[in-house]
Amino acid sequence: MSQEEFAQTYLSLRVSKTANDNFQYKGAEVDWTNDKKIKYPAVKNQGSCVGTLEINADIELNKRYVLSEQDLVDCTRPYGNQGCKGGWVYQAYHYILDFGLSEAKNYPYTGKDELCQFTVDRPFKHLTGYYIYETCSQLVDAIQIRTVAVAVDAKPWQFYASVVLSECTKDLNHAAVLVGISADGVWKIRNSWGATWGEAELLKVILVVYVLNHVPLYYNEDYSYINLSTISVILQTIYLIEQLHKKLISFFNIYL
Repeated sequence: MSQEEFAQTYLSLRVSKTANDNFQYKGAEVDWTNDKKIKYPAVKNQGSCVGTLEINADIELNKRYVLSEQDLVDCTRPYGNQGCKGGWVYQAYHYILDFGLSEAKNYPYTGKDELCQFTVDRPFKHLTGYYIYETCSQLVDAIQIRTVAVAVDAKPWQFYASVVLSECTKDLNHAAVLVGISADGVWKIRNSWGATWGEAELLKVILVVYVLNHVPLYYNEDYSYINLSTISVILQTIYLIEQLHKKLISFFNIYL
């Protein structure tokens, strides 16, 4: 597979800008994969559906959630995302803020665009906001507290095995979860391309220069539920009508 084909198949995160940050890390190692309080779910394989996003697991949650990527693929189109063709991390967070998120066991991943399942229970309603970090200095502060969703250029990852990558570009095209940083400034990233990729699905990358959309999750202390907003219900209804319209057009084209 050529690099161009690889990018078209696996990479389509959409970002509006990049930030130049000449920063050298000098600090203690942080590695959330070694924290026994965090029970990470099995690594996922998004396949050619690149609209998925692995949701950060917060160490303070009393209940372990294995959250549904398919929920985000199917139901965030009204927020500006494009299903398996990719989208924006913050748009996914806006959807979670409005509706919550279902569990994977009730809304399993199919690796393709489906109609949004409105009736599925969405018990994960603990997200109360997010921050967008645009410098490595801010990102270092964030990783001290919890894992962080990051935007990266993943084209050099195509043939990654176990070495430390050091290539740096401005072309941000993939979302992953930052889980740590070494004392000498090497990021540790958890990806979604299957357990056979990289070092048990973990990637080590030299501290990058261009960063954007580092979005940590924050939760209410009492984990209170967030009510659905009227505007989001309207948007979801419009999307459902749009999908029904497409199916009707397809039906008439085939049978008439």
